[in-house]
Amino acid sequence: MDELQHQAAPEGGEDTSPLGALLRRSALALIAERLWRLFVALATLALFFLTFAWLGFFRAAPLEARIGVVALFGFAALYVVAREIARGWPRRALALARLDAAADPALRPASSLEDRLAFKDADPAAQALWTAHRRRL
Repeated sequence: MDELQHQAAPEGGEDTSPLGALLRRSALALIAERLWRLFVALATLALFFLTFAWLGFFRAAPLEARIGVVALFGFAALYVVAREIARGWPRRALALARLDAAADPALRPASSLEDRLAFKDADPAAQALWTAHRRRL
């Protein structure tokens, strides 16, 4: 989650701004959602497995079919875990998008704090206007 640190934060330090705290909370919520999704998928697989067992499939089926079904459920569980691991940690852009989702889509309040002037050598009037705009956010 180092990517969630604000760009203006000192080297090796964390962003202590209100936006930084909101981004960390947003990233933690995304992680919690992913863990919940993983738990639900694994619980669903376990319930299907138990359904097969309680219906007597493992008693009636030959040994090869039982091994195949157990292997199928094992591979399905590995796939679900690997899919969630492949997503990696939430990125800063995803955390910003989550914050912006609660606001008016045209405003993008959290993402607009990351915006920069198009020209580095803008005239002083444009810089003053940009500074006033950022203060209003």
